[in-house]
Amino acid sequence: MAKRYKLEKSGVWITLSTKPFAGGGEGNLYNITAPKEFRKYVAKLYHLHKLTSIREEKINYLATYPPIQSKENAGAHNSVIWVKDALYDKKKFVGFIMPYTEGEKLEILCTPKIPRKLRQEWKRFDFKQSPKALEMRLKLSFNICAAIHQVHSIERYVLVDMKPDNIVIQTNGLVSIVDTDSVEVVESGKSLFDAPVATPEYTPPEHYKLLDYDATEREAWDRFGLGVILYKLLFGIHPFAASSGAPYEQLTTLHDKIKHGLFVHHPAKKSSFKIIPPPHKAFYKLDQSLQDLFFRCFVDGHENPEMRPSAEEWCAAILLSLDDETAYKRYGHILGGGFYASKPRFPLPSSRIDVPGYATPAAKLVELHKNNRLPNPKVRTPQQHELKDFQVQSLKKGEKIAFMIAIVMISIITTPFGGFLFCLYLLHRTKKNFKTDGAFRQAQRIKENLAQVQRKYYRQNLRLRQSRKKFKKSVRWVIPKIERLVEEVKTKIEGLKTYLKEKDTQVKELEQKALEQYHYLNEKYVSKAKEHRAIARVEDGHYNNLAKIRIAIHNAHKKAVDELVKDQPIQENHPFMKEGKIAVDNLVKDKKLKISDLIGAKLTALYNEQEAKIKLLYQDIREDTFIENHWSRLWKGKRNVAEGVKDELKEEFEELKLSSILQIYNINSRTGEITLKNGQKFNIKYFRDSKLILNNLKHWHDETKHQLSILDQEKALLKKEYRQKVKALEEKKRIELKNLDRFKRGELEKVKIETQKIVLGQPFANLQEQYETVTEYVTELETAYEQEEEEVLKDYKALYESIIKDCEYRADKVTRDIKDLEAKLHTYNKKSKHPKVQKAYRELEQDLKELKQIIPEYKTKAFEMKKYEQITFKNYLRKLLRE
Repeated sequence: MAKRYKLEKSGVWITLSTKPFAGGGEGNLYNITAPKEFRKYVAKLYHLHKLTSIREEKINYLATYPPIQSKENAGAHNSVIWVKDALYDKKKFVGFIMPYTEGEKLEILCTPKIPRKLRQEWKRFDFKQSPKALEMRLKLSFNICAAIHQVHSIERYVLVDMKPDNIVIQTNGLVSIVDTDSVEVVESGKSLFDAPVATPEYTPPEHYKLLDYDATEREAWDRFGLGVILYKLLFGIHPFAASSGAPYEQLTTLHDKIKHGLFVHHPAKKSSFKIIPPPHKAFYKLDQSLQDLFFRCFVDGHENPEMRPSAEEWCAAILLSLDDETAYKRYGHILGGGFYASKPRFPLPSSRIDVPGYATPAAKLVELHKNNRLPNPKVRTPQQHELKDFQVQSLKKGEKIAFMIAIVMISIITTPFGGFLFCLYLLHRTKKNFKTDGAFRQAQRIKENLAQVQRKYYRQNLRLRQSRKKFKKSVRWVIPKIERLVEEVKTKIEGLKTYLKEKDTQVKELEQKALEQYHYLNEKYVSKAKEHRAIARVEDGHYNNLAKIRIAIHNAHKKAVDELVKDQPIQENHPFMKEGKIAVDNLVKDKKLKISDLIGAKLTALYNEQEAKIKLLYQDIREDTFIENHWSRLWKGKRNVAEGVKDELKEEFEELKLSSILQIYNINSRTGEITLKNGQKFNIKYFRDSKLILNNLKHWHDETKHQLSILDQEKALLKKEYRQKVKALEEKKRIELKNLDRFKRGELEKVKIETQKIVLGQPFANLQEQYETVTEYVTELETAYEQEEEEVLKDYKALYESIIKDCEYRADKVTRDIKDLEAKLHTYNKKSKHPKVQKAYRELEQDLKELKQIIPEYKTKAFEMKKYEQITFKNYLRKLLRE
């Protein structure tokens, strides 16, 4: 029998299939059979030995703080299969639910050959069958990076166990990150919940080092795993898979090679490899920008994990490699700066403006008022093959012949009257035999049963008519008004939607004009750039923006420098490089500390300011709740009070340690019993003037509760305001640390350049001077372009903002109108809860329910009766004579 479980957040009860469709070391997966809206999810029930309080806390945390899903994919596909809600059985945690996804594990594309049974389905990704296989894999890589960026963008999670088995792919390129309940949860640089496992082949080198921090708490851990996954996807082989020679000949496992940084294409360790498998050769066919990211991941990132490219940077580089403008338009919002200049993009008003909703009061009453027609059971007519027949066994063949001869003889010899009497005798005997037929007896039984059900149906029908009449009479004065107000609310909302659609069209036209201006400016400055002789030598005519030209210049310069370095290679352990790196690391470390200290101090000040304001908010009311300072309130309405009475009550309060009205939980006016929050109870009726004291005390208590509820609302608004301030500070810290990473890369590049100048001498100095001159020229063009673009787009932005303001004003007005209408609806809703209305509603609902329960039985009996409609004496005689 299927079992029911309760969801923690929504409180909904769900039913699971009896058998799991998949399982693993932690638990089993089950389909959700009810309710219907949850069938797109699956449930994971943990094994008993895996159920711990820490796991329960973690699952609830993951459900509360999901990663940001991209708007393009929302509702259509889940790029990250995340915990939706925790699952409980009799208040005991048992697992969670998550969206269901289909597909194959990414591992099928991470080997040199696709499995035979999948080759036809996945032939677009097969290097031997498809000339566009690399392009298709790059697009798939982009989708993987975009999904991982969604997880990292919230800055709470590190996936840790990054591997192809935890990525599900479909033939259309859609991806889903799975097994996310094992992520590491990090807040403020500290681990709240650890990740239980990690796979050695995808584990970064810092795992094997003695560090003063937990490496799994940092995004750099995932960046290494991502690099390995992308390399395997693009080339079908692990980036550290090669036969190593001296001094690493004893290293045979992949994780040992990772530990020692033996990346197959490591420039300083090429002589350390004996045999490099052929699939690695395809690496050099890859776009230079992607090659550079792999070097940053496995070479630069070996000692400096923060140098590894983020998922965001991979997305930008893949888009650059594909030159896919469609992909940029769709996913460009995740790139930040990226490699592309920003294009004018104006979000549509319908995506920015929240359309107000509404709640229909007395919804069930209105629905029942509309749909309370008497159910009329329609009985299906049976087909020819379903009709019942009878077997003629009442007369034998000889008897039938004798009867026929007798009839003829009597008709000729005797009088017609005698023949008529004999025929009647024959009919009587035949009818007697007919009534003993099994089909006839069955028809009679069904007829009697149908008559009983019909009587029950008509009685219930009459009762339903009466209760319907009574119900309509009780709601005739409220339902039409509710319906009218609801229709008015709907009209206003539909009007707002129509208005927003019109404005969407205006914004699209505005954006199109802005894009035309953008393209014109872009072409203008690209043409200017190509006029430079150095750029003309590098540029091959295919670059359509300044960012690509800059990268082309960089690649050309790098190629020229590589030619120089061939003769005089610069080792990573060169003294100047070492000193420079140490200096840069120290500088960056100091800057990081300053940023953390500064933001930390500001955050502390904010929290203190918030606490002070909250304390000030409640200060006045707390002072008003002290009973000792306001004794007179207890005898309000009485002029003279005996001192002994006051002392007696004061002694009682002191014994109970009751000093504030806030300590009271409940006051029972009828019995005079007062319950305190600590569970203590006492009765005020034993004191003089108890009725007066009780009324005053209750009034004081209710007044305090009302004031506290108002202050709680103000407190919530205050906290929301400070949460936004904290969020802004944290965002500022994130941006500054990100800029610090760029600063570090820039400083390390400067160290490298200075070292190259010293080692390579004047030839490199000349190359560098030319490169800096051209780069400076491109920078000037970019600056001029940005300034001109800003001026050109200024008017478009102003028009766009005016449209948005109009939409916001219209939406605010509609929201206010709906609130007013809902206030009226609330009034009618209260009227609909009148005992007479509710009683009539319950009676009608019950009678309707009972009638609907009778109908299936009525239809069944009526259908059976129709199947026996040919069982008549007339048909019996016909068949008797035919046979």
